[in-house]
Amino acid sequence: MCGPHGLKFLKPVELRLPHCASMTPDGWSFALKSSDSSSGDPKTWQNKSLPGDPNYLVGANCVSVLIDHF
Repeated sequence: MCGPHGLKFLKPVELRLPHCASMTPDGWSFALKSSDSSSGDPKTWQNKSLPGDPNYLVGANCVSVLIDHF
């Protein structure tokens, strides 16, 4: 979980999330989830679609995502 909730950036920033998955294409998958709930409220998680999105990159040991807010 990242935050603080409501923080907005003046320009996109790179968020790097480590992973330990094998890089074979059919050997793994991942899902990025987000929530618009404010801190302390019950969370409603939504899957973020990544394939084809130019704002993410899967590396050997991390996933990088460009974001403009928490």
